[in-house]
Amino acid sequence: MKEEFILPNKWCIKAKNKKEAKVIANYANPINIAFDTNTWSNEDSLAFYLHINQGVYHAGNRHKLSDFIEIDFDQFKQYVLNELPLDFSPVVENYDYMIKLLTKLDIR
Repeated sequence: MKEEFILPNKWCIKAKNKKEAKVIANYANPINIAFDTNTWSNEDSLAFYLHINQGVYHAGNRHKLSDFIEIDFDQFKQYVLNELPLDFSPVVENYDYMIKLLTKLDIR
C-alpha cells in the first residue's frame, strides 16, 4: 500500500524546466514580496531553491538547506496548490444493490 504523503513544515522546491518555473514563481511572488521587496522570477525558480517554513517564505538559496525536505513538482501542485493529480478519478458509488434490496423488501 502506498504511504500517504504529508507536506513537511519545512520544505523546498527547485524548478526543473521553464513550465515548472512559471508555476513556482506565481506561487512565490506574493509570499516573497511580503518578506522583502524583491520579486521571485521564473529565472529564480530555475536557479534557486524556494524554501518555505510553515507556509511562510524562508529563503531562496542555490543549495538546499539541510533542515528542509525537497518536494517534487507533482507534490507541490497537489499539496501546496491543492490541484488534483492527473490520475485522480473520483469513486463512483453503485447503488444497484440498494435497489434490489428495496425491491425485495417491497419498499417504495
